[in-house]
Amino acid sequence: MSIQKVFVRSAYNYDRDLASDEAALCCEDPHLTVQDSAEDFDPNVVIDRVKRGIDVSVSLSARQPIYGDFTEAKSRHELMNEIAASNSIFYLLPETTRKQFNHDPSAFRNWAAADENIDKLVEFGLVEKVEPSQPVEPLAPVVAPAPAGGAKEGE
Repeated sequence: MSIQKVFVRSAYNYDRDLASDEAALCCEDPHLTVQDSAEDFDPNVVIDRVKRGIDVSVSLSARQPIYGDFTEAKSRHELMNEIAASNSIFYLLPETTRKQFNHDPSAFRNWAAADENIDKLVEFGLVEKVEPSQPVEPLAPVVAPAPAGGAKEGE
């Protein structure tokens, strides 16, 4: 049986730089980071553009803010309940129907919302076929009766 020697590090027999270089991850391959748009996101450049009156919202965000009265909007909880209900309805469909949409309820909802797919929805039994109603004939214009007593306008 042989006894292994134990190495004890001290300030005099241990090179921290050499140990760091041996243990470090060294990436020598070309970097994939794109530096072309780095200037668009540099805070100093953005502030300078704002000072000069240049619109920076286009470069910072593709989404534009939407302003309006949203007091009648549903809460997040109500919307999540609607999504859960529509998902449960989707999973009640036959497996062959769900497979056409890769078992993705949102893909089915997007497909079902298109007007050209109404016939397929009727075929699946999800909606009833509505017969077009008779066109409504326009009413004859209503003529106001002449004023009684022969009064003239403007008197």
